[in-house]
Amino acid sequence: MTVDSPQNLLPAEDSQEEVYDRLIIAIKEALHEDNEGVIQEIVAPLPPEDLAYLVERLTPDLRRQLFRAIKKNFDPEVLSYFTAPVLSSIVEELGIPQLALLLPRLESDDAFAVFEELGEDQQQALLSAIPKENRLRFEKLLTYPEDSAARIMQQEVVIVPAFWTVDAIVKYIQRSDTLPDEFYEIYVVNPKHMPVGKVSLNRLLRLKPNAIIADVMETEIRVLSAEEKQEEVSYLFRHYSLISAPVVDEDHRIIGMITADDVVDIMDEESQREIMQLAGVDNSYINAPVLKTSYHRMAGLLISFVNSFILMAIVYHYMDLIGKHVILVGLIPIVSGMSGASGTQVIAVTVRSLANRMISRTNTWRTIFKEAAIGSINGVCFSLALLIILMLWYSDWMLGVILVIALIFNMTWAALSGAILPIMVDRWGLDPAISTGPVLTALTDLLGFVSLLALAKVFL
Repeated sequence: MTVDSPQNLLPAEDSQEEVYDRLIIAIKEALHEDNEGVIQEIVAPLPPEDLAYLVERLTPDLRRQLFRAIKKNFDPEVLSYFTAPVLSSIVEELGIPQLALLLPRLESDDAFAVFEELGEDQQQALLSAIPKENRLRFEKLLTYPEDSAARIMQQEVVIVPAFWTVDAIVKYIQRSDTLPDEFYEIYVVNPKHMPVGKVSLNRLLRLKPNAIIADVMETEIRVLSAEEKQEEVSYLFRHYSLISAPVVDEDHRIIGMITADDVVDIMDEESQREIMQLAGVDNSYINAPVLKTSYHRMAGLLISFVNSFILMAIVYHYMDLIGKHVILVGLIPIVSGMSGASGTQVIAVTVRSLANRMISRTNTWRTIFKEAAIGSINGVCFSLALLIILMLWYSDWMLGVILVIALIFNMTWAALSGAILPIMVDRWGLDPAISTGPVLTALTDLLGFVSLLALAKVFL
């Protein structure tokens, strides 16, 4: 079996997913034949992102076998694209000594991102093995809060004094070997290392060589505190269309920078976390161990588990009524299901609006009343449709009226709660996506059962 490049494994018209499928098949065949030469031919031309994606899709045994074949000369940038469970297993295969040699080859933000994903024991072993300079950098970043700007910033940054000329800056950039691989702006600092201005690379190249940078720099500069929350960083980049921004410490001295590509990763992580938390799921990776994943999902399921017993008790309480009007068994899921769906829609919209700063103290009540009105309108429309269906099917006006009242009330309440709960949680400084979804679903089920059965007991 010989392979010239991954592109030779597939026709040009294949989709990206078909490309990956063919590459995985080729890698599995090479691993089965224990042919390291072919493995290297397949893997070498792959970008780090693609190699990481392919490794994630392999079984743990094949993953370890693959890294035994390539660990002597693979690009360490691959490490920064792994999810935590896969990275942990890869590090076990590589060994801490080799990882300590690889991390300094990464840019500081990628190196620390890899470090953060490791287990506590692996982190301590790595700190003991890496060079002193890198160890001090990691230890300094660990003093800042999790999810802060300092945890994602790149410590390599281009800074120059205000008295330098454009020509001096260009020569500095050409000759220095400690600058970041990619940067878009140069920051101007005063003698205390505080940022006082900036100049973009495209503008720098258009300036006269003898121009003093203090005379041509932009003095309006958006500065980020090292302890700024990552959500705030994401918002500022979106709101001000930033390409990059310097990060300063408590003394306002520049210690790094954050670029737009880092913020894209933050926004992607935020959106994924919100989606997972709205479903009552957290810390779930597809490659995570079974028992660990099961444990993390239990918290979300526990609310539904307890709620089920409460609902069972309610049904038991109204058993005589249900026995006389069996149709109620079919109507209860309609009321609770429709109100739960309505509330979930409102929660999703509200949580996203809070993340985008679209809801503030000036428009909170307007937002709440708007969602309640939408829930009421939808409740009226669907309840009238159900009334017509129920009359044609069961010919019971009173039962139809009860259903209309219960459904309108529940959908209005669900919409109202779906707006209020996330806003309240956000005001308390907590993440509104963590528990509002499962809690609201449980409450709408409970209220749906009680309202319909209680009305039926009074009027039937």
